[in-house]
Amino acid sequence: MPLTMKSYKLLLLFLLFNISGEMSFAFNKLQGPPVENPIKYFLIDQNSPDYKTNRITLNAQELYQKNEPIELINLQFDKNSLILFSVLPEGSSSWEEIDKLTTEKQVLGFTALKELFKSAFDVYRTSNGLNDGHLKRDDIRLVFKVGNKYQISRFCITEFFQIIQQPMIFPNQMGNPFINIESPMLNVKQFEDKSISLFKTLSPNAIKSAEATGTSPLLAPMAKPLLFRSGSVQINGKEAYKFWQYAGWNVADGSNFRRGIDRFLFMPGIGIIGGSFDFYFQHRVSNELLLKNYLSEQLMFPLSINGKPINQ
Repeated sequence: MPLTMKSYKLLLLFLLFNISGEMSFAFNKLQGPPVENPIKYFLIDQNSPDYKTNRITLNAQELYQKNEPIELINLQFDKNSLILFSVLPEGSSSWEEIDKLTTEKQVLGFTALKELFKSAFDVYRTSNGLNDGHLKRDDIRLVFKVGNKYQISRFCITEFFQIIQQPMIFPNQMGNPFINIESPMLNVKQFEDKSISLFKTLSPNAIKSAEATGTSPLLAPMAKPLLFRSGSVQINGKEAYKFWQYAGWNVADGSNFRRGIDRFLFMPGIGIIGGSFDFYFQHRVSNELLLKNYLSEQLMFPLSINGKPINQ
């Protein structure tokens, strides 16, 4: 549904003022300091009757100028619940191999993983969408059994989503864990053009070069991260929906891993099949490249889905 100029302006005022730095104090107080949780391990059962998985391969060369593999493992259960494991490269390999997986590794069963999922959404809803800290986490390592050995991800971001289909008048203001393919479209360029028109600057979602702004590229956190649908593309003859996240760059001297996958492609029945990880490459490429990719909504497209190459 197209937006009128008046409603568009009201929406941007809401997004860029009410959920920006004005509310950052309340956000920080609510979320509190990051908690260092012990590493947990989840062993994928590819024959489980409780969930289904889809495995996607990507490469960071075109987007970030780094020839590095990235894998997305989608785990879907209870019809509309989705867990995305993003295995990012660390060192020379994304995986390490061991002979035995012991209880000392704090192995999670699926029941325990579902409880983490449920409790994360309970906290999120109780906070009225202000605390998404448990929905995006770096303390779970993914494990596959290959023959008599185990492959463990070296670095993995785990994100919890719920898939909904709900017609809406305005672009999705429900929050960033809700993937809604019926949300009205709002792309990054429209959003940032309006931000410049109204406030003479890009939004806090855009990482900026210190040279261009004269200030730090990291801005105040926003109270409620959001997710917007911006269009769709065809992948192997099927519709894949484009989404982008509106969230803060909250950490100046460390990892902004809670941004997670900040732009992505979602294919119903498969899950998230492509995306970008600007937080991960933030200190390895220029802010100018990150900003260019963001403004043009560039992302990594799938090379294969469940081992089958994608026809480009």
